Amino acid sequence: MSRDLPVVEDPESFAYVREERSGLLFGPFQPAGANWSLNGVPSDASFSTLPPDWDQMTPHIEHAFKRFPVMNTAGIRSFFHGPESFTPDSGFLIGQSPGWTGVVWPQAATRSASCRPAG
Repeated sequence: MSRDLPVVEDPESFAYVREERSGLLFGPFQPAGANWSLNGVPSDASFSTLPPDWDQMTPHIEHAFKRFPVMNTAGIRSFFHGPESFTPDSGFLIGQSPGWTGVVWPQAATRSASCRPAG
């Protein structure tokens, strides 16, 4: 598997495929994600894992497997399901930083969406 493969995103199936560790990383996204931890995010929640929600994800996975047929025979090395930290509009949080007068900094951005503003 070439490390030079481009990232392929399919907005119709809410999924992307890219090379990772000499294999393919297949990443489906829920178009209407389920709420999680409504009473506050635990302080140790970084990279938390959740049980797979097959009822929610199966239709998207099936659609993506039609778009990326190699996924039907590739096999699954691991399955990760975890919370993602998106803002309601998928934008960045931008604002004043303590100790910096008149300077505006990006305060938070998601790992998943960090490349989108670059085109």
